Amino acid sequence: MSADEINRINVRLQDLQDRQEQNHRALAEYEQIENHFLEINNQGEHLFARLYDVWHGDEELANAIEYDRLELQQCKRQILHELDSKKNEILKERQELFYLEDDLYELKRSIERGEDT
Repeated sequence: MSADEINRINVRLQDLQDRQEQNHRALAEYEQIENHFLEINNQGEHLFARLYDVWHGDEELANAIEYDRLELQQCKRQILHELDSKKNEILKERQELFYLEDDLYELKRSIERGEDT
């Protein structure tokens, strides 16, 4: 086995580390987006609660507020499902990158052992 093969593996490992860093940034960005969404959603829930408390005497308006609140909750569930799906994609890619890294390091070690004998 040659030094060229080791160099090619090292280049692939460097590319892999770059992809892992991108993945890490994507996961951090996802978590920031999720936290921001949940914060905004909580503010919306508090707003609906306050609106309902103020206008519950007007049955038509109270019903409209409740309808809008339920619609907002449905949108929240859909968005959380989409966010969770994206997170799972990122985590799956992360795991695949770790497996690939292990495989490359194992290949490199086996080549190096082959050269030493």
